[in-house]
Amino acid sequence: MQAIKPLIILSKRINIITICSLMIVAGTSGCTDHFFPDRFIPLNPEEYFRPTVPDSIEVFAAQNPSRPYHEIGIFYLYNSGKNAGQQVGRAKKFMADYGANAIIRLDITDTYLKGVAVRWK
Repeated sequence: MQAIKPLIILSKRINIITICSLMIVAGTSGCTDHFFPDRFIPLNPEEYFRPTVPDSIEVFAAQNPSRPYHEIGIFYLYNSGKNAGQQVGRAKKFMADYGANAIIRLDITDTYLKGVAVRWK
């Protein structure tokens, strides 16, 4: 019985080390986007808008547009570490599928991009 107990303790240590090592490898190998999936949250799930062209989407980060608009949803995108211009292009492509005419209140951090998708009235 005495000989079995040290083996169990050693086995638990190896399992903990293995799990920690796998978490470190997953976190540094580009697998982190699985922990933060791209997401669109519609403000009215019953509304549907035809997709738009990404290049036609306007972006307003600091102030809201002067023309009337209707908010259609909030989006969160994983920040892939590319430059801000590429990240904005990625946000436009993502929001075009949901029919956005513009993105307002765009916020880019080290981890994510978030903003509000709008349609012109």
